Amino acid sequence: MAAWRDNGGSASGAAAVLFCHPNTVRHRLRRVEAATGRSLSDPKATAEILIALEAALLGIAR
Repeated sequence: MAAWRDNGGSASGAAAVLFCHPNTVRHRLRRVEAATGRSLSDPKATAEILIALEAALLGIAR
């Protein structure tokens, strides 16, 4: 998620950083959608997921 976020939502950009195929990134994003029940095509849901990611990276617990 962080690589995808840092590359402006680009699967190709994230794949280059992660040294994998863009389809691998897309598959992982679909797994995030399945795990969260939220669609990354919904701006509000994407914002919520990215805020949760930032909190996790900062070590902020619920």
